[in-house]
Amino acid sequence: MTAEIWPPAQFIRDEMEYLGWTVDDLCRASGLSTDEAQAILDGAEITSERAQALSSAFGTGPIVWRRLQVSWDTSLAAELDRRLSEH
Repeated sequence: MTAEIWPPAQFIRDEMEYLGWTVDDLCRASGLSTDEAQAILDGAEITSERAQALSSAFGTGPIVWRRLQVSWDTSLAAELDRRLSEH
C-alpha cells in the first residue's frame, strides 16, 4: 500500500482554510501578486521563488514546498508510467 500524494495547491488551500485566509491574505503574507497566488492555487509549479514566498507566509522552510512539488511530480510520472505499461 502506498501513501496518497496530494498536489501542493491542496496543502495551501487546506492551510488557508484553517487560518481563515483569503487569496488577499495569502498575498499580504507572502508578497505574491494576486495573479501569482491564484496560479499557485490553480496548480502552477512551486518554483524556488514561490517556495520562498510560501515559506514566509506559513512559517515553514522553502524546502517543504519544493519537496511537496517534487513528490507530486514524481507521483504523476509514476502514474503515467503505469498507464503506459498497461498498453
